[in-house]
Amino acid sequence: MSKSKPLCRAPFANIYIDGDGNITPCCFNRNDILGNIYTDEWNAVWNGDKALHLRKALSQQIFPSGCHLCKKMMEQGNYYNSGIYTYNKLNYKTTKIQSIDFELSYYCNLSCIMCNLHEKQYRLSKEQETVILEKLKPLIPTLKKTRFYGGEPLVIPIYQKIWERIIKENPQCNILIQTNGMIINESIENLAKGGNFTFNISLDSLDAENLSRIRKGANLSLILENLKQYKKQSKNSLTLTVTPMRLNWKEIPDMVRFATKEHIQIFLNTLIQPKKLSIWTLPNASLQEIQQYYDSITLPVYSSIHLFNRIKFKHFARQIHEAYRSRPHYSSIELEKIMDETIKILKEKIPSQPLDETLIRKFLTAYLEIHKKEEVLHFINSSSEKELLSKIQNLLPEIR
Repeated sequence: MSKSKPLCRAPFANIYIDGDGNITPCCFNRNDILGNIYTDEWNAVWNGDKALHLRKALSQQIFPSGCHLCKKMMEQGNYYNSGIYTYNKLNYKTTKIQSIDFELSYYCNLSCIMCNLHEKQYRLSKEQETVILEKLKPLIPTLKKTRFYGGEPLVIPIYQKIWERIIKENPQCNILIQTNGMIINESIENLAKGGNFTFNISLDSLDAENLSRIRKGANLSLILENLKQYKKQSKNSLTLTVTPMRLNWKEIPDMVRFATKEHIQIFLNTLIQPKKLSIWTLPNASLQEIQQYYDSITLPVYSSIHLFNRIKFKHFARQIHEAYRSRPHYSSIELEKIMDETIKILKEKIPSQPLDETLIRKFLTAYLEIHKKEEVLHFINSSSEKELLSKIQNLLPEIR
């Protein structure tokens, strides 16, 4: 295999394990399943056809289909908040597992409105825990980095068992915990003394009321107080992970300023789902408003952390700008023509049932602000009557 620098290093050095045990290259690409920790051996996972295909494609400067999120972010100029940046320090030349992302459970103490995974029960059985711990045994001694997601990692029992093993067998391995900031306890304090911990704090608002609206059960005062303790326990710089959405987009500059003031690096997530919260599905006028607001923001640079966080924000703002610029921007006359054409084709494709033209036009008006007419027509022409009826029935309740 060519050792030319690939587009992304994750499939050459990293794996992600989800709550069902499925293994993919990273937490950004959850579609390309390489195997399963409960049923497959590491050699089959790491050297299987799917893994080899991913590495070959990325070495040839081609994004595989499962890497669509990072491909889009790179096209829109948001490198510093992409998965490619997240894994950019891994050694792609050795092609061995150096890093693992764990999302083994979605057990959580909060109920965030943008998350459909959080659970109020811990579901891993003792047998599943035993399998996971046995499978990890040969990997732990040579790992460079681990990341723990949830749910809330600090309440997930198997994670503490993994941390204890890492500290015992490979204390230099970095243990990154993505926490909602609500928990500090004696157990993690004791572990942090012997381990190479990094804490990433998920925080989406500095307004207590808005934060509790986004992250149900969150307490801003407690999180800010715990932040001081995370700083003491972390052997590396903290990161503040913020998820911009419709409820907090205007607060993002203040979040950047807060992180900088606290000497914390910031990371700005790209929220795609649910669409009702995502800024990327807003109409043109709203997206342009966000773009113009971000363009008006001035972030002075006095130190390296000022510069780093400014770059993060500017790359996110650039993504907004490119998303708006790349939209079709059809005139009202063009929209009417496209809708007439689309409805005519739909009637021909679905002769068995009458169509609610009012609702279909309402949907198309919103959809065509984001997507080109060619995408709509391609989907209709390549779908069966049954597929179209199913799609329409699923979409219309959202826009009534």
